[in-house]
Amino acid sequence: MTTVTIVGIRELARRWRLALACLLLVAVPVGLFLSLRLFLLGMRAEYSRISAGMLVVQKSDSMGEIYGSRLGPQTAVQLRKLGYENPIPAIQDIAGTTITNAVLLRGVDLLQYPALDEFQILAGQKLDLSSPPRSAMIGYRLAEARGLAVGDLISLRGRDFTVTAIFKTGAYLDNQAWVSLTDAQALFNFGQDVSVYIIPDDGPLHTGDTLPGGLVVAQRGEMMRQIGEEYLSIVNFMGWVVQIMAGATAAMLANIIWRLAWQQRREMSLLRSLGFGAWTPGLYLAAQALAIVLPGSLLGVLAAQTVGTEVIQHIAGFGLDTTFESSTLLSGGALSLAIMLVGIAVPVAWFRRFDLAELLRSE
Repeated sequence: MTTVTIVGIRELARRWRLALACLLLVAVPVGLFLSLRLFLLGMRAEYSRISAGMLVVQKSDSMGEIYGSRLGPQTAVQLRKLGYENPIPAIQDIAGTTITNAVLLRGVDLLQYPALDEFQILAGQKLDLSSPPRSAMIGYRLAEARGLAVGDLISLRGRDFTVTAIFKTGAYLDNQAWVSLTDAQALFNFGQDVSVYIIPDDGPLHTGDTLPGGLVVAQRGEMMRQIGEEYLSIVNFMGWVVQIMAGATAAMLANIIWRLAWQQRREMSLLRSLGFGAWTPGLYLAAQALAIVLPGSLLGVLAAQTVGTEVIQHIAGFGLDTTFESSTLLSGGALSLAIMLVGIAVPVAWFRRFDLAELLRSE
C-alpha cells in the first residue's frame, strides 16, 4: 500500500505545474463555498432579530430603522391620544457620503435607550444625562474598522464626537454610533423632529396599521430582516453557481487523473505482476487525488478566511461575524470529499474495463 501511494505521489510531483493548476481549481470552489457560508451565517445571526413586544411608527415611504423617515412632535401627541403614555423617540440615519465613510447613526433618549436593546459595555462609560455634548457610544465593529478607542474622536457629518464607550450587542447594531437625541437632531438639522417613535405592542396599534400623515406601524427589526433576506436570496443563487463550478472541477480532476494514470499504465501493470492486488489502480489514483484535493481545500479555507472575509465586509457594507463554525468546515469538507470521489471514481471505473496483464503484454 505504501509503495503504491509513494509511486502515485512521486509521479504527480514530476508534473508539479499540472498538480498546482489542479490544486487551484479545487481551491476556488471550496473558497467560494465557504465564503458564501460565512456570509449566510453572519447575515442570519445579525440581521434576523425581531424585537418582540415593540413596534415602530415611521414614514410609510421610508426605511425608518435605517434612514429616510422624519416625524414631527405632533406624532407623539397623536400616539398619546391613542393611549401610549410614553412613545420613545429616536433618530436613525446614515452619516457619511460613501460606503467607506458611512456610519449608521442613532440618536437615543438618554433615559430610555438602555431598555430598548441589550448591550455590553466593553470599554468606557455609557451615555447618560451627565454625558457632555458631542459624546458618542460606538459598536465594537465600528471601533475595529476605524481603529478607535475610548477618548478618540469620530467624525460624524463633519463634526467631531468624543468616544465615551464601546459596546457590543451581537447584532448589526455593533456597526452603529449612538449619540444623544439632542445631538442627533442638531447634526441632521431636524429641530424637534425625529425618525421614529417606538411603542409597546400591547395597545390599539398593530403591525401594518396606518396613521394620518402617511405613517405606518411596523414590527421593530422587521426592516433589517427584510434587508437580510434580500441578501440571502443572492447568496442562495450564488450557492447554485458554486455547486455547478464544483461539479465542473470534479469532472476536470477526473479527466486529468485519468490521463496521468493512463500514462502510468505500464508501471501499474508491473505492480500487479509483482503481486499487488486489484486495489492497486484505485489506491494509486486516490493518492494522487488526495495530494491535490487536501492542500487545495486548505488553500480554499485560507482564502475564505482572508480574502473572502474582506469581500463579505465590502458587500455587506458593514461588519459581520465571519468566524468559522464546525458546521461550516464540515460542509466544506463534504464538498471537497465529493470532488475527490468523483475525480477517483471515473478513472477507476474506466480502468476496470481493461486487463492490465494484456496492457503490459501490448507494451
